[in-house]
Amino acid sequence: MEVKDTFLNDELFNRVLALYNSAEWTVAPVVENSLSKEIYFVNQPILISKEAIRFNNLGAELHDIFAKLLPDFTTWIRVKLNLIPATEKIIKHTPHQDYPFKHKGAVFMLNNCDGKLNIEENEIETIANRVVLFDPSTVHYTTTCTDANCRSTINFNYF
Repeated sequence: MEVKDTFLNDELFNRVLALYNSAEWTVAPVVENSLSKEIYFVNQPILISKEAIRFNNLGAELHDIFAKLLPDFTTWIRVKLNLIPATEKIIKHTPHQDYPFKHKGAVFMLNNCDGKLNIEENEIETIANRVVLFDPSTVHYTTTCTDANCRSTINFNYF
């Protein structure tokens, strides 16, 4: 696992933020949670296979930016925008694997908040323009935030 701050220069970061803010969003239940009530987050799948990127302008622009910057990038498995709304108290989502096979992943953070990404014993703060590189077949989980409107990320799974 590697954490890199100030991953993009200001111009690229602002471009990615503008792309994120222009997305059409889908409401979906959180991966899983241990609470009795449903908790929702908003996401936008950009790419499920490398062919899909050709049909999505947002995905194509993200590809042009991130494919050059992510270590040892070969091909996408999935690219997804996440927007996890704030809650009154921090809620821990259920630990999970993105896929059950070894691959590369990156969580790119778009805002500052008290929500966290937890990978094994590592708790990573959400800081704008931070990227976390790890194998997403490793068990990990996220949390909601309480001090911002939402926790905003772009999640990349790739080979």
